[in-house]
Amino acid sequence: MLQPLLPFHFVSCTHNTSTFLLCIMSSRALPLPVIVPTFRIATLSPTLLTFLFSLCVLARFPPQLQTYQTIRAVNFLRLCEIILSFFMSLFFRFKEERPRHPVHCDYIQTVAQAVSIPVIANGGSLDLVKTNGDIENFRKATGASSVMLARAAMWNASVFSSNGPVLVEKVMEEYLKYAIRYDNHAFNTKYCLCQMLRDKVESPLGKQVQAAQTNADISEAFGLQEFYQQTQDQLQARRDTVQKDSQPNRPVMDGDVITMAVKFERRHYPPQITPKMFLLEWSRKEKLEQPQYETVQRSQDRAFQSTVTVAKKKYRSSLWEKSKKFAEQASAIVCLRVLGIPEGRIGEEDSGLVCKRKREERPEGRSKKLHVTNILQEVETSEPSVGWNGLRDHQEEVW
Repeated sequence: MLQPLLPFHFVSCTHNTSTFLLCIMSSRALPLPVIVPTFRIATLSPTLLTFLFSLCVLARFPPQLQTYQTIRAVNFLRLCEIILSFFMSLFFRFKEERPRHPVHCDYIQTVAQAVSIPVIANGGSLDLVKTNGDIENFRKATGASSVMLARAAMWNASVFSSNGPVLVEKVMEEYLKYAIRYDNHAFNTKYCLCQMLRDKVESPLGKQVQAAQTNADISEAFGLQEFYQQTQDQLQARRDTVQKDSQPNRPVMDGDVITMAVKFERRHYPPQITPKMFLLEWSRKEKLEQPQYETVQRSQDRAFQSTVTVAKKKYRSSLWEKSKKFAEQASAIVCLRVLGIPEGRIGEEDSGLVCKRKREERPEGRSKKLHVTNILQEVETSEPSVGWNGLRDHQEEVW
């Protein structure tokens, strides 16, 4: 019987032997530090460590595989089995080896025989698994309970087809149709297609795919422009139907509170302008009390929702925000939209709320900071304008 390894050697083997371990699932018996990548086993008590290592007894395996590395590897996996791991996924290569090197099926078989939990064989994509039938052959060669595939599936997904392999060009075309149909991000679509092209990535088709910036460009490379346009029309029709049914811009009464599905996007507003500032200035011009904000926090995700009271009416966004400030801004947006008051978004001066003649007569050297006052002055020409100084004095207050 082999003597159990010392704790120091045992820990070091996880870093210096090989990259044989991909995942160990859900330990329930011991604290998590036992199986996290750093393997800080020293956090356990010496008595518990002695007990664990005394249980790490190796099964018999062929003499040619009785190397120091294998002993340490199997000892480590036995410990994982003891602490109630559910399964192990192995791609047995040593530290000096890379994915271009063949996998060691005999080592995986040794480990599979030494433990009783399921072992998943990985790493056979390079030279062992080309078709669906090769998957079972790889499983038998390693003695594993199942097989995990990554690169082989990425290069040609028809490896899972029991009807035999399909030309990669056909697989790429079908994949692109799925990507278009489900509006996949163009860069991810391009990456996956380039992985399928492999050594043909410098071909005319490969260069066209690499130069593409949108799914429309990729569709053109494969001659699927008509399919792309038809799919886009269908998606837009569905969007219109959903938006029409949901009516997100329509105010809804929630008790005595007027609500709308609104989120505050800071990039939509100039740096010195916020909806709260607009609402505050409008309230002063109307000689109303200053808006009052009441904010609550949701415990499960720490999100915020704010209700603003203006002229004895309450307004709130039905969407939760990541911060208290954003929640208050969202409630101010709801109030402004319900009242039909500009909220200060970038480009809002071109929305028809500002008189074009007045805008053209504005001196070129005038500060952009007058944006709030100009809009309010044009919307309510019967009221005296509010100077920027009054707005600036309360900028910190409203934020």
